[in-house]
Amino acid sequence: MDKAVVVAAGDLDDLPAEVSTVANTLSAAGWTVRLCVGGDASRAGLLAAAGEGDVRLAWFGLHSGSEGFALTDGTLSPAQLGVWLRNVSAREAVLNSCYSVEHVDAIQRAADVDVACTIAPAGVDSTEAWQWGVYAVRAYVQTGDLQQAVRQASGMGSLQYRFIPCGGMKLRGRVGRMPQDRIEEQLDSLIRAVRGDTVNGVPGLVQRLGEMQVTLLTMQTEQRQWRESVDARLRALEQGRPAVNMSARTAAFVTLVTAIIMALVLVAIMALNRAGA
Repeated sequence: MDKAVVVAAGDLDDLPAEVSTVANTLSAAGWTVRLCVGGDASRAGLLAAAGEGDVRLAWFGLHSGSEGFALTDGTLSPAQLGVWLRNVSAREAVLNSCYSVEHVDAIQRAADVDVACTIAPAGVDSTEAWQWGVYAVRAYVQTGDLQQAVRQASGMGSLQYRFIPCGGMKLRGRVGRMPQDRIEEQLDSLIRAVRGDTVNGVPGLVQRLGEMQVTLLTMQTEQRQWRESVDARLRALEQGRPAVNMSARTAAFVTLVTAIIMALVLVAIMALNRAGA
């Protein structure tokens, strides 16, 4: 059974109605709800809640400022809240308080937790916070998805509330914790992508790689055959090229030149013989 801790503190006019609605909606959906309100909305109250076991959802409705979140016994810094969320193994946190977006990064440095918060620069009044809280918790128990609940409750972003997943607003190269059902869903999707969807006849990555390999082998074979065909044609052209025949005129010219050269050689020999005599 899922467990939630609802923390509410301060003199916000509509806070009692928000806390009541959140707690009742979660309880009706089968959740175990631990309330930290009034005097229990303190550091001691949060420690007592931590001693009662892990929680999935932590819901905060209170004042917050640049230093952190206002409990009944002082301000809880974002780092301290992040440490508490990690130690109760919280998966999700709703910060329905002013300026809460400023603290998300510090919280998520300490805890792998998805956060819903307001991004309104001037904060939100208690009536708007109460209304959003009612819409958000109803959507959350219906969908089981905090991100979708935030989008629905804020009118697809019309109200200045946003969902910030594990890892915060900056990528730190780490992977936040994913619920078991989401992990199984992602694994099923990955297996279908690799093996294919036999029900719908969608080929998988393995089949597509096999088809690409066959296509590549076919292209290589065709290229080799084309190259061999070209080489054969070139060899045939070389072998079938006719020998160069000397024309009659060329033959006569060569004979004449040869005779002249021989005559000149003979004259030179005779001249040498005379000179020797």
